Amino acid sequence: MPVSVATGIFNAICRAAVRPCQNHGFTECGAAPNYPDPGCFRFFEKKLSA
Repeated sequence: MPVSVATGIFNAICRAAVRPCQNHGFTECGAAPNYPDPGCFRFFEKKLSA
């Protein structure tokens, strides 16, 4: 039981952290070149206009 509660809290925190990125025009993408992706990170990018 504690694992599922901890996982649920962690997932809620992750969703709350991702929401501002999405609300400000960032889109999810892969890791930067030569950057190790341990599988638990989420990467975002935003196209900038000149």
